[in-house]
Amino acid sequence: MPELHLGIGTIKNAQEAKDFIAAGAHFIVCPVIDTEVGKLTHDAGLLWIPGCFTPTEINIAYQHKAGLIKLFPANLLGPSYVSAIKDLFPGQLFIPTGGVEISSSNITGWFSSGVCGVGMGSKLVSKEILNERDYDTLFSLTEKTLGIIRESRMS
Repeated sequence: MPELHLGIGTIKNAQEAKDFIAAGAHFIVCPVIDTEVGKLTHDAGLLWIPGCFTPTEINIAYQHKAGLIKLFPANLLGPSYVSAIKDLFPGQLFIPTGGVEISSSNITGWFSSGVCGVGMGSKLVSKEILNERDYDTLFSLTEKTLGIIRESRMS
């Protein structure tokens, strides 16, 4: 699958980053800012996506050239937060994760606020879906989510 880009998430330290970069990760996602992880990822020519919550954290990630900033937990921040802070960081791309819902109003709200994408974990791939290996439901939810995203990007 040459078009597949494999990102590895919840990287919290340099050793984990080294291990997954060596294993072939295309991008590294962190729940926090670890500038050493950022440097290792940049040195490997890969995308570094640190997790941020406050404007101070966003500024640190911005200064260390985060290609994309993960806003986490997004459900506590909300789309109005992105609208309020995005102009402080010209050109910075944001993606909310943690609490993004599979609903037109939620996803449209995020894209209207100025994010470039949304990250979904358990709202899309629940433990029940995994335990039951319910790939039909996963396929259906994925199609529904992609449809909502397409519609929200057109409006």
